Amino acid sequence: MNKEKKDVLRVPVSVGELFDKYTILEIKKENIKDIVKLGLVDNEMKALKPLINKYDISFQLYNQLKDVNIKLWNIEDQLRKKEFNKEFDEEFIKLARSVYFTNDIRGDKKREINRFFNSDIEEVKHYVDYKSGNKLVKKDKPFQRSPLSGLSDNTNDNFTTYNLNMDNEQAKIFNDAVNLFNEANGFLRTRDFDSAIKNYRKAIELVPDFKDAYNNLANCYKEKNDIESTLECYKKAIEINEDFKPSYKNMGCTLQELKRYEEAIKCYKRGLESSIMPELNKELYANMGSCYDSLKEFSIAETYCKKSIENDENFHVGYFNLGNIYHQTKKLEESIALYDHVLKNNPGSADDKAKFNKSYSKMCLEEWKEGFQLYEHRFNVSPRNYIAFVSINLPIWNGKDECNNLMVVGEQGLGDHIQFYRYILELLDAYPNMEISYYTTFKCKHFYKKHDRVTILQRYDRVDLTKYDYKLSLISIPVRLNIDKVTPISAADSYLVEDYDNIQFWKSKLSNLKKFRIGLCWKGNDTTNIEKYIPLHLFKNIAGLDVDIISLQKGDGEEELREVDFKINQYSIDNDRPFEDTLAILKNIDLLITIDTSMVHIAGLLGVKTWLILGAVSEWRWGTHEKNNSWYDSVELFRSKAPKEWDGVLEDVKEALQKELK
Repeated sequence: MNKEKKDVLRVPVSVGELFDKYTILEIKKENIKDIVKLGLVDNEMKALKPLINKYDISFQLYNQLKDVNIKLWNIEDQLRKKEFNKEFDEEFIKLARSVYFTNDIRGDKKREINRFFNSDIEEVKHYVDYKSGNKLVKKDKPFQRSPLSGLSDNTNDNFTTYNLNMDNEQAKIFNDAVNLFNEANGFLRTRDFDSAIKNYRKAIELVPDFKDAYNNLANCYKEKNDIESTLECYKKAIEINEDFKPSYKNMGCTLQELKRYEEAIKCYKRGLESSIMPELNKELYANMGSCYDSLKEFSIAETYCKKSIENDENFHVGYFNLGNIYHQTKKLEESIALYDHVLKNNPGSADDKAKFNKSYSKMCLEEWKEGFQLYEHRFNVSPRNYIAFVSINLPIWNGKDECNNLMVVGEQGLGDHIQFYRYILELLDAYPNMEISYYTTFKCKHFYKKHDRVTILQRYDRVDLTKYDYKLSLISIPVRLNIDKVTPISAADSYLVEDYDNIQFWKSKLSNLKKFRIGLCWKGNDTTNIEKYIPLHLFKNIAGLDVDIISLQKGDGEEELREVDFKINQYSIDNDRPFEDTLAILKNIDLLITIDTSMVHIAGLLGVKTWLILGAVSEWRWGTHEKNNSWYDSVELFRSKAPKEWDGVLEDVKEALQKELK
């Protein structure tokens, strides 16, 4: 044997095993950092890619198999960490059991692929059925495949058939189009979108009414974030066949992601009118429920989620979406029960999302220890939000190993950075030998009082990672500290800097305002379904009282000052550093009235009397109490009773203010 030439063994395997192998290689490529190892992975993928491209697999089925393997990857990582730390606790047992639970799902997916392609070779398993007794598990689910697949974004596994009553020349053209279509599907699976688009276009040139090609072409454009072309292709597929349900669903999903909820609902409703592919109806109902949830039409949203469940009682998305609705409407015990249902009946497929969303309900109920622990699943649910954290080449601190130098990485919005800084100080109290560097993406270094064991780092600061033992994300600190109770912080314990000179400057500048001084902030970041915006003109009822109102709105929302017909004092503030002047103004007013923004955390730490106006849909951190909160002594809550309705709560604020002025 020539040892310089590496042998490649040609071993027959099932189609399911081939795809299983390829998904695992993709996962390795996404997780391995070692350049040599990555080179070996790339070589193996290149060898398998020609084989992969021969098979026209459903994009959904492929991703389902990959998701299961990602789950296994994470479980085995956690098991190895437990093994290393000799932690053979209940969590270890749970993880060990989940290996065979998840492997069984993996086996099901591989068998589904094998039957899909009528694979001559199929892996055989023989084991005790732990679910139903001592017997061999045998699953002979029939699986049929038609000539052309309706591949689509999160789509079905049933396929479209075509009339093949044509002459030889037509049949040849049609067959060429099918080959191009199948080849394009291979490119789509391997995320080579440009090649996929090219082949779908060629197929459409040969068969202009090739609706499946238009549908999948739209999916490619969506991946490339070309939304105009995406919607155009979905519409074209529907023009060819106005009952083509996958394109209605996919176009609805695209519009929903764009927050064009009313248009998305129309697509879903039209899809439900189609009699083909009834198995998609459960998804259409669930998606409509999600749209109405985003529109805060909770009663309608609940109805559609329940219809999704009625359509298929095993469809976990219906239960999950209904749990989200109940969380937002503060039916917290009901929401937890639904998330638990998903976790019990759909092991592996939705664990992270269900646990993550359950964390919100738990924390809202002030069940802090379990809530913070469940919140750790955020890293798997939204990995793109933690790119900065993941990219730092340090191990994550488990709270047990010796750590003398820790890098803490801020997360979420500015309010979270400020609010959870308290736990950095608690960590220092718990570990007297520890030093911490706190990395924040916001320009807020000037906020914090100096501490001899804390270094504040901001973007573009030079950092020598070799000095650190571990890293930790900011909101993971409560888990390491086993926090089970949150107590309000007072001004005496504040960790924010109070600039005496600037406070005196603003005291002089505001001296002409002789009435009761109110700082006002009416608009926050509109990035979630949380209600954080009250149109400025609605505060006219308060402006009519014997008060001087000072605008503390900066950026988005300031334009409304030109549109109101009542007086608000406006100043040029915070031009040099964020909140530099705002902090000083807050120390010179009688009351802050604000929507839920970072402002409330600053005021709460400064001990400024604050009335926080919350929408009917509010964040977990403010709990369920009518007036009190767990975080700040000086902050009082005013809650709206109905979504998108502010008149009632503003009348409550006015009445409270009238009492304050007496």
